[in-house]
Amino acid sequence: LSSPLLSSLSDSAIVNGVYWSEALNKVFVDNFERDPSLIWQYFGSAKGFFRQYPAWPELSPSGRVRDKQGTFSQTK
Repeated sequence: LSSPLLSSLSDSAIVNGVYWSEALNKVFVDNFERDPSLIWQYFGSAKGFFRQYPAWPELSPSGRVRDKQGTFSQTK
C-alpha cells in the first residue's frame, strides 16, 4: 500500500525521532515515581510512532512486575 504521508516520510526521519524521544523515558519514570497512580504515559509523534510507559501494564523495563503500591517484584 502507498500513501502520500508514508511516501513523504523517510525511514531516517522516523529513526531520528525515535532516538530523539528516548529522553522521554526518564520523564516517564520520574512522573511515575512522583505519582505511582499513573497507569500509562504516551507520546505520539506526527511522524507516526509513539512511546508508551510502561511497555506492558504490569511490567517494568527490567521485566519486574509492578504491584499495587508501585513497587516491583522479580518474575520467574
